[in-house]
Amino acid sequence: MGIEIVACQPEHSKVIAEICAIGWQQTVEGKLSEKYQEIAKQVWYTEERVKNEINKGIYKYSAIADGKVVGTIGGELNKERLSWIWVLYIDEAYRYQGIGKKLLQAYSKDHQEAGATEQWVTVMDENFRGIPFYESNGFVAQERVVKKTETDEDEIVWKYKRSLR
Repeated sequence: MGIEIVACQPEHSKVIAEICAIGWQQTVEGKLSEKYQEIAKQVWYTEERVKNEINKGIYKYSAIADGKVVGTIGGELNKERLSWIWVLYIDEAYRYQGIGKKLLQAYSKDHQEAGATEQWVTVMDENFRGIPFYESNGFVAQERVVKKTETDEDEIVWKYKRSLR
């Protein structure tokens, strides 16, 4: 299977929204209520929002395999030159095949070339898919954060960082 990493395109938005919604929901399953999950999916992972964020450069790269979009990565390089990853999701049928690493490498290279020396990501507590991935790619836990959701639930996340030098 050949994997191609390409710039996200507006026509990728529907599939990206689906991949992200499913991946996020799997991450929070059993941790946050179904009510909150539905609210959050309708805020963050609609086709329209993803398309707008592709146009703004937030969703940066898509992974293409077997002629279709199977993963994405996005975030920002902020004014302090810190690289932030906001989304990195892979279609369930294509996980554990090195696609996430390829997306991370392309994204990180762009930010390094733009002057970033650190990269950050926020990962849901007990995320058995995300935490091992980020740790195996040099990220180290920095801070545990508890946030209240719109449904008054505790959302527990970890901020991770790594050097891009």
